[in-house]
Amino acid sequence: MKRVKSFIFENDIRILYAFNIIYKRKLFDKLMPMITHLGGPVFTILMPLLMIFGGNDYLKECGKNCLISLSTSHIFVHFIKKAFSRQRPCWINKDFSSFNIELKDYSFPSGHTTAAFSIFTTLAFFFPHLSVIFISLALLVGLSRVYLGVHYPTDVAAGMLIGSLFSYITYII
Repeated sequence: MKRVKSFIFENDIRILYAFNIIYKRKLFDKLMPMITHLGGPVFTILMPLLMIFGGNDYLKECGKNCLISLSTSHIFVHFIKKAFSRQRPCWINKDFSSFNIELKDYSFPSGHTTAAFSIFTTLAFFFPHLSVIFISLALLVGLSRVYLGVHYPTDVAAGMLIGSLFSYITYII
């Protein structure tokens, strides 16, 4: 088990190093901080509320599902973050740039990625003809978290799984 953990951690660092240092580009330095906000609280809460209060019955139902998936997944994430207490990569290694993002909680799992997948997977269920766009946006949020040096790839993978799972459970119920 120790070798598996070591293998995962070493690959987490390699991938993080590649995205945060090797593939660093001025264009991405401008885009990724904007993309990451698609998983932030302003967008993920405001967008479903606009659907609920400004949409037809179908949009209202979609907005309600988004809020239920978002809130339940985040309660779950809150407890996992406390249980694992994983330090963020930019806290451990000062070589990783965090783009001056203010960080207060732990790294595992990624809350932004969880939120993005909760919202965008729900939207994909309600609007399957646009699912490629929605899932691509959610993936970009996860990628932005690694590029910005605030999460390990496994944090993002866990966020993807949790957000998608809670979206699916909400949708089928």
